[in-house]
Amino acid sequence: MPPRLSHGPSHRALADEAHSADGSSSCIRRALAYALSAPRGLTDAEAARVEYVPSGGVQQLSSGMRVVHLRQHHLGVPLVDSGRSVRFDGRGAFLAVTGRPAAVAPDDDGVIPRINAVEATYAACRHLADSVLREHGGAHLDVSNRRPRVIAEFGDPSRPTVLRKPPFRDPVVARLVILGDPGDSGDSKLAWEVRLAPPHALGAYAVFVDAGARGRPRILETSRFSAHAAASGRVFEFNPVEQGDRVRRSFPLSREHYPAFSGRSLPSSAWVEADATSGNNASCVDAAGRPVRAAVANGSLVFEPGDSLGSAQVNAFYLVNFLHDFFLLLGFDEATGNFQKVSPAAAGGASDPVKVALFEHPVPGHAFFVSRRDGQPPELVLGPLGARHTALDADIVIHEYCHGVTNRVIGGLAAEFPLRKPQSRALGEGFSDYFAISIQNYYRRREGRAPREVFGAWVSGDKPAGLRSHAYGPGFPGTYGRLGKQGFEKDHDAGTVWCQALLDLNGVLAAGGDPALGDELGWQIVFDSLRLLHPGENGPTFLHARDAILSALADLDPGALTAPADPLGRSVRAAFARLGMGPAAKSDSAGFGKIREDFGGS
Repeated sequence: MPPRLSHGPSHRALADEAHSADGSSSCIRRALAYALSAPRGLTDAEAARVEYVPSGGVQQLSSGMRVVHLRQHHLGVPLVDSGRSVRFDGRGAFLAVTGRPAAVAPDDDGVIPRINAVEATYAACRHLADSVLREHGGAHLDVSNRRPRVIAEFGDPSRPTVLRKPPFRDPVVARLVILGDPGDSGDSKLAWEVRLAPPHALGAYAVFVDAGARGRPRILETSRFSAHAAASGRVFEFNPVEQGDRVRRSFPLSREHYPAFSGRSLPSSAWVEADATSGNNASCVDAAGRPVRAAVANGSLVFEPGDSLGSAQVNAFYLVNFLHDFFLLLGFDEATGNFQKVSPAAAGGASDPVKVALFEHPVPGHAFFVSRRDGQPPELVLGPLGARHTALDADIVIHEYCHGVTNRVIGGLAAEFPLRKPQSRALGEGFSDYFAISIQNYYRRREGRAPREVFGAWVSGDKPAGLRSHAYGPGFPGTYGRLGKQGFEKDHDAGTVWCQALLDLNGVLAAGGDPALGDELGWQIVFDSLRLLHPGENGPTFLHARDAILSALADLDPGALTAPADPLGRSVRAAFARLGMGPAAKSDSAGFGKIREDFGGS
């Protein structure tokens, strides 16, 4: 047997290897120290065996917050889906450690496999061909008896190996990992992770093969980790009246479909797994729990169901996945608590994609979102309003999804219901209306359409004010002092005052003549402001939210602004003052009583 592998490099050495001109080395070094000092639920012996390796560099949010993602290792071998994230504010002060370390039992053999990469890869290929692909209706693959051929091997403790095994696409990559037991024992196992890409656009898979057992290789787990190579569906991006007919869109969308957001990249997003309306970000089913199945045409998946409810399911599935990627570009990532089945960066809670359910009978409020804390899947329920289904109206789907975003971000990942008081609930409704209207107007302008200022126009039966008591725009009658009064008593209608304030914010930021840039800056400021709001007995109020907007604006990179920061800040404060939220406005609580509005300037 080869000599036992020694422990990998020390945490300090790993941190020292990561260096850059902006102080990343110090940030990573401190992150390692904080992660190791908070083992969470491990015995002393278990905690002593915990190792972390930085996963990439330091991520800096637009607000200045820094995040360091750490991947857990054991004797130099990575653990699957185990890691932590450490957060620092813009000044470098420590904020929090998220994630849980996994306990790894001592093993006399360390991380020495009992089967080699060739044996594991051959077993993975046969398993995928004989079991997984046939179950999903894939073409039969002739694996034959020819063993995989090794192209390259590396000396890392995880023993990365590159192989060739027709008919699987090159390269086939195998490496050692430590996999948690999918059963209830909690034991971990040394495994070969074999990454395979079948031909014929059948996706890509990770097959985990037990590396610690002699004899016939045993398959521990199989995961599909990428979207179908080519999938598409026909959808209404706005609603049936505006578009007349559905448009074909790819699943997932290309990066070019989204706003520029300063050139940020979009990680690969597995919208579709196998052949159904189910993937890493969301699943969409009917009342009986059935997804829509795609047809295969020329090696591509095509979602074109023949019935109306199935078409509505595809529409909702498309919109929810689009929103996942849109908000990911804004900063709603794994560490912030976004909705994903698998979190590749090992940050935040996994196993919580949005469960979308469509009903043909009415549901409370026509549609609603059930928020749950990070790591627990939320639910989006959509039903009809009269003869029109809410799943076909992007106003409704975006509005409800945004409730999930605000409930995850405000107050941190453990705050399950952060918006409880009347002003707080109205803020939530206002944020949701704002994103629904501004996102669609951004795309309307790109298509040469006129912007629209009525929320829920189509699903309400084309009422002049849609689903609200008033339309948005220049004639909007609401002010801060009218909250709780006639026309603004209920959460949704009170929230229109906050939505109008945010729409005005985008308008101020677009004063340089670029509405698209005004929208992008507005979305970023609004999203960043969510992190600054506090839940609780006394908030947040509209004035707390106003101050958070001004703070996020002040923290924004001056190079991104459409005008000098000082005059722009005065213009934003003036926009709030026009709706009664000037500097002397006051509220004794988060209720609607004892509100004093102020229309004065700054």
